Amino acid sequence: MARPDVAEPGLCLGAVVADGRNHRDGAMPGAEHDQAAIRAAVRAAAAVRPLAGGETPDLVEAAALRIADLLESMRSPDRAVLLADVLQKLAAPGSSLRKLEKKVRQAALATVSAERMAAVRALAPELLIEDLQGTVRFSRREPRQVGVAGRSYRTAVVVRLVGGALERAFLTRPPAAFVPEVRAALAAELAAALAESDAAAGRIDELVAARAHRPLYDAASLRRIVDRALLDAAELPEALEQIEYQVRRLDRDAAERERVRELIERHGLIAYREYFPRARERQRELILYVGPTNSGKTWHALNELVRHESGVYLAPLRLLALEGQEEIAKRGRIASFITGEERDIREGADFIASTIEMLDPRREVEAAVIDEIQLLTDPERGWAWCQALVGVPARRVLMTGSPDCIPLVQALAQYLGEPLSIRHLERFTPLHAHPRRLSLAHIEPGTAVIAFSRREVLAYKAELEHRYPVAVIYGQLTPEVRRGEARRTSGKAARRCW
Repeated sequence: MARPDVAEPGLCLGAVVADGRNHRDGAMPGAEHDQAAIRAAVRAAAAVRPLAGGETPDLVEAAALRIADLLESMRSPDRAVLLADVLQKLAAPGSSLRKLEKKVRQAALATVSAERMAAVRALAPELLIEDLQGTVRFSRREPRQVGVAGRSYRTAVVVRLVGGALERAFLTRPPAAFVPEVRAALAAELAAALAESDAAAGRIDELVAARAHRPLYDAASLRRIVDRALLDAAELPEALEQIEYQVRRLDRDAAERERVRELIERHGLIAYREYFPRARERQRELILYVGPTNSGKTWHALNELVRHESGVYLAPLRLLALEGQEEIAKRGRIASFITGEERDIREGADFIASTIEMLDPRREVEAAVIDEIQLLTDPERGWAWCQALVGVPARRVLMTGSPDCIPLVQALAQYLGEPLSIRHLERFTPLHAHPRRLSLAHIEPGTAVIAFSRREVLAYKAELEHRYPVAVIYGQLTPEVRRGEARRTSGKAARRCW
């Protein structure tokens, strides 16, 4: 890579390294370290460098010239020791040019960045220059007033450029020459960012307009989401991202309402409610308890049920119906128990606990509890929950379910023309994943062990029953055995295998 204008590599390199050593010993560098000498020394060191894998003479010389530019930007006392190190590593085989250039650039930033920042700011006060401890960031902020979704909002477009050729120019070129270059680079970025901001505003307009004509869409909540995002987000693309994420819930809710409306209109369900005249005569009140598991939904509903003189508890499973009978009895009321396979009719009972399919729409009661109302959407059994909600002849209809059933229940309440109140509940105790896998030998009393085959259930029972009473419940057990096993689960020491 030798060039006619490069000094003798050995002499130049030896002289500069020797002077670097003298500087480490305390001597100040002489006039030979002016800019021309630095450039010549760096190029000489690069000229004798053995080429490593992937290196070419042109690549090495270009890196050497960038390093020389950075060294020239530094003050003499700061660069003397660094120069000696640079010359040694440039000539050494296997040293990384990229890491060496980064080291010199960071040293230059540490020594001259504050002074150069002040000079650039004086010439271009609209620019923001930040030292990020190892690189420099150049920014420009453009305030603007935009019209979005029929309203005017104050926002801003911010563009940033970090490091690279612009950083090298900042460190090596005079401020007066650098300012036009950085202004042009940021102006190009700003033009692209303004176009992106206008596109985001147009997308928000389209998003709002596409939903405005839907009569079952929650337009008020949509407006709140848009306002909050445009006020909180720093830029319009960020606001658009927030809005698109948050409207998903509104979209799901509206789609559920629209689906119910379509079913009603397409299949003539507008007359379905009239098949239950006794329910229509009761002027019913609908109450929905929603929350996660272990939030007391059924507990609250049963407490409300027994405050009335008569009622019915409608459960999805036989065991839950049996538990409902027992819970009603604990609250001082007598309840009969009815499923498709068994009947326990109690004398003087004003309450019934049954599976939901056993509802008698002709028997009028003061209150009814419909458990797990979200099963309205079940493709095989959902008809029973629909029949119960539309047709139970009770003055108060108490429902329990997960929060995702709210839109469907609201749509049905609107269809029935009956008032609906929603009561939100939280878990009694937090739910945490265990940090590690547990063996059966380490589970605590009262644990429910859930398996997915009868063989696994019986295997767990055999392993646990040597130490604890174990209750076992699975699908093929007869109702009598299930009831007996269910009672055993109330024992504090029992393990449950389901």
